[in-house]
Amino acid sequence: MAYQSDSWDDDGAHFVHKFDTYTELIGYSKATLYMSCIDEDDLDVYVILRKLDANGRALLHINIPIESLGTTEEKVPHLNIFKYVGPNGRLRASHREIKPDPEASPEISASVSPADVWHPHEREEKISPGQIVCLEIPLWPSGIVFQAGEAIRLEVKGHEVTLPEFPNLDRVPKNLNKGKHVIHSGPQYRSSIILPLSNKQPK
Repeated sequence: MAYQSDSWDDDGAHFVHKFDTYTELIGYSKATLYMSCIDEDDLDVYVILRKLDANGRALLHINIPIESLGTTEEKVPHLNIFKYVGPNGRLRASHREIKPDPEASPEISASVSPADVWHPHEREEKISPGQIVCLEIPLWPSGIVFQAGEAIRLEVKGHEVTLPEFPNLDRVPKNLNKGKHVIHSGPQYRSSIILPLSNKQPK
């Protein structure tokens, strides 16, 4: 699977899982992606989890009650302060090195979640064109409820995945991306995602 990393109009690679029972996403997630690019010696990779309704429509959460905004849902500005898209993360491939968190106590280290990753960002390790590297990308924690028939979608892109803070910042952020990003999978390259899920019904 591949996407054009230097185009804001390319919506990236999508992977969907539909739930057949009531499910809650609670906590931290982590994407493990084996990736390559033949056109550049670095990759800026952005990931996000989206909730889909039973018809496959991607949903947004409005952060402020509509009655407090004094408007309709359709007229709420398409900005980060007003709308939450989903838990997300990002990583520059040259900063993929992982180490134990030096500030974590032994007790905390022993109870670290499989989705917890600490990138020291101490050195830059460029990649050769076409070289396949493993990127472990932690996502912000979140709590999302899914009913049977609804779905979760992992999106991998070459540009920012959250909404802008202000209208004039839309599609402005720059990065190092150039050309196609390729996501590798299969027995040799086990691209995957860790999701903290529970299907225990609330009482």
